Amino acid sequence: NGRDATSGDSLVYALQMKVGDTLPGAWCKTCNTNSEGTTVGLMEFTRRKVESLDTLNLGCGKVPAYRISAVQLMTSKVNSKYSGKREEKDYVTFTEWFSPSLGIVKSQDKSPHSISVIAMESYHDK
Repeated sequence: NGRDATSGDSLVYALQMKVGDTLPGAWCKTCNTNSEGTTVGLMEFTRRKVESLDTLNLGCGKVPAYRISAVQLMTSKVNSKYSGKREEKDYVTFTEWFSPSLGIVKSQDKSPHSISVIAMESYHDK
């Protein structure tokens, strides 16, 4: 019995990118409301840069992909009847690997608290 709303823009990946290119930033805002309270979150991607062309050894084989680094700032404001009001900010080093033929094949979020890695394991040609 709540409401969720999300707005933002898109991360841009140039099909003709080269090492050294800078890419435009992006943002996403979410608002979640339920009987316990409201959470408003803002995610901002800045300083996006093509760092190198790597060859990744993934579950689906060797894939050449551009390594893109960025800074991700995540801000959340919570107003909960259980925990009260609080605001949190977290800077995350965001790295992703982009293949022009496959899209994002791997991503990594690294914060002071954790590291999260997602990688493509397989795909199907049509």
